[in-house]
Amino acid sequence: GRSTSLLNLCISGEERGRDRDALMRGVNSNKSVEVFELYNHFDFDVSLLDNFIANNPKLESLTLDGNNIGDDGVVTLMKSLANHPQLNNLSLGSNNIGRVGCVALSSMQNCASGCGWVVPCLVQLDLSYNRIDDTGLEALASSLAGSTTLKRLDISSNTLITSSGLRSLSALLHSENCRLEDLHLESMPIGDDGTDALAAGLAGNMSVKRLMFSSDVAGITESGWSSFSRLLCDTSSINSIHKSNHTLKQIGETVLTAVPRDHDLRYYLKLNKTTTTKLYGTAQRTAQIKILMHHLDLDIEPFCVYKLKFLPLL
Repeated sequence: GRSTSLLNLCISGEERGRDRDALMRGVNSNKSVEVFELYNHFDFDVSLLDNFIANNPKLESLTLDGNNIGDDGVVTLMKSLANHPQLNNLSLGSNNIGRVGCVALSSMQNCASGCGWVVPCLVQLDLSYNRIDDTGLEALASSLAGSTTLKRLDISSNTLITSSGLRSLSALLHSENCRLEDLHLESMPIGDDGTDALAAGLAGNMSVKRLMFSSDVAGITESGWSSFSRLLCDTSSINSIHKSNHTLKQIGETVLTAVPRDHDLRYYLKLNKTTTTKLYGTAQRTAQIKILMHHLDLDIEPFCVYKLKFLPLL
């Protein structure tokens, strides 16, 4: 408890009750912690973190998985984090967080003094294995739409979320600020309505590269897979192909286990992955290949000169 120069601190579930609380009081004088992790303490009072968080202005990563802090704990925590704009990782998995907690998390958007984002540098947010519902997700997505740094969002195993909630993600995915690259929805019954909602949200999005879910519980049929296929290559017209998503590279755990065999979606995902590298080029190159795939008689060279800024009406 006399150390004042700790950089990383992890307290596992092996430290219980009085020992854990005494340890927390002992490290309160430390002012240099950058990474703090507290796992699986079901009886933990999150208010014990108030002084610790206040005394460690350099805190960049906070993991509190499996502590059952609930909605009230999130409310308390967000007040403590108001003076930590450099925080880039916040993990609150398995904490019984519901609608009220999501509304509290949405306060990340604005602090009381109107200074903008409370955590403007947040890169990763993990809210997996909680009890978030559609209303909670809608509040959270609306708030996160203002983030220019968030790259990874994990809401896996929040089984109360339906297609209506997934549709609210469009607020984030369609935002001009969106930098999200990884969206995790593992262990959730997405269904075909959910795939329609996700496809609508990802239409026009140019940042998300990986959409992760568990195919064995997702409940997606041919109709749902076709929605994803149209997202990556809408063959209704040349312009529709050009405006399709050429950024998404992975759907499900792996293409081999998630996407049905011989489905066009497999090829489109592979195309997005192999033609948007430094070796092969950009999404424009992917669009060109997709157009030629479905319009073999088209002389596309004149349009490539202008980087597909205009296209023939076919």
